[in-house]
Amino acid sequence: MDACQCNVIIAGDFNIDSLKDSREQKEVTELLASYNITRMTLPPTRITANSVTSIDAICTNLETNKVTVNVSHTGLSDHTGQFCTIELPERKSQITQRRSYIKMVYNEETKVLKDEFLKAQENYRLTGNQEDKAEAARKKKTYDLKLKQLRSEASTEHIAQASNKSKAIWDVINSERKATHETSEENLTEIATPLSILHPATAEEIQTIINSIKPKSSAGIDDISSKIIKICGRTLLTPILAICNRSLNQGIFPSRLKIAKIYPKHKQGKKDEPANYRPISLLPTTSKIIEKIVLARLLTHLQQNGLLTDKQHGFTKGKSTTTAIADLVEFIVEKHRVRQHHLQRILRPE
Repeated sequence: MDACQCNVIIAGDFNIDSLKDSREQKEVTELLASYNITRMTLPPTRITANSVTSIDAICTNLETNKVTVNVSHTGLSDHTGQFCTIELPERKSQITQRRSYIKMVYNEETKVLKDEFLKAQENYRLTGNQEDKAEAARKKKTYDLKLKQLRSEASTEHIAQASNKSKAIWDVINSERKATHETSEENLTEIATPLSILHPATAEEIQTIINSIKPKSSAGIDDISSKIIKICGRTLLTPILAICNRSLNQGIFPSRLKIAKIYPKHKQGKKDEPANYRPISLLPTTSKIIEKIVLARLLTHLQQNGLLTDKQHGFTKGKSTTTAIADLVEFIVEKHRVRQHHLQRILRPE
């Protein structure tokens, strides 16, 4: 950076509060100053029910009067958005403009829905109430569905009015492909803070899981089989519960419980041929109990927030490969009907 005679802009979450006079804040300021870089003064960028901090940063070696920073409550997360405008010398360039079908799919109703979502999101950020969080999620879903409807209507209208319908269809497809490579503020929202969904397990939960596991003699590196755990369930219940809750509380899965014992199981053929064996990983039974506890909380979180698509068939209760095949067949039949309808409109326009 010493040899670079270019303009420098550094932006991001420093996680060091500029509103608080601390040792870390002084060290960062001194480090930036050694490279002739200044941290811009920003208002609070993270406001919760319990704290007000400015932990996001815009740093530059430009003159501060040539950089303007605005803070906006976007509703994307518990941090505000920072918009940085830089005053640079004008450069002449030749720009070739291409016509695009992309049009603003926005109306007054959409604006109202967005404002309602942002207000609900801000209310949840200030209160931390779970009911307010659910309300914000509902507002967000309504807003997203409306945008999806408007995009679909705009695409249909564009294709119907186009003289070259093949080109119009590819216009729509390419615009959607381009959009997937860009970060869209409409698709970002904070659903939950880390580990907030991993609440402690109860003795009843652990006992139910122990009762449900199959009694097998095989064991992991701890040499404690599921059969032993079932037989000694009442005695082992307290230590297993303590290990599980400590793991959930600290957000750390015990390293020893990640290690598997690899057992070569004979498939077929000669037993002196290594190719006739397949490896079996034997994990400690305790790790499987913790996994079941975490899985139950993750599934509950995904279902309550509507994060599981109805196209998810694997590892979903009540669904299987059979339901996946049935869904695929139904999808193909429906798309075939839609295709026939569109072909008729293209070949016999009104």
